[in-house]
Amino acid sequence: MIARERVLKALAHEEPDRLPIDLGGSIVTGINAMAYQKLKEHMGLTKNPLRRLVP
Repeated sequence: MIARERVLKALAHEEPDRLPIDLGGSIVTGINAMAYQKLKEHMGLTKNPLRRLVP
């Protein structure tokens, strides 16, 4: 199932093969910098400093 089909199924209240996720697709779907850092720490990923891109 491609991403578009997955989103359309979810919007139609049908069960897709997995949940559609959108992080950073637009300015309103981004992840908070602190939440992203905590997620990286939880997953054991490197603690590189975050870069903030200003539109």
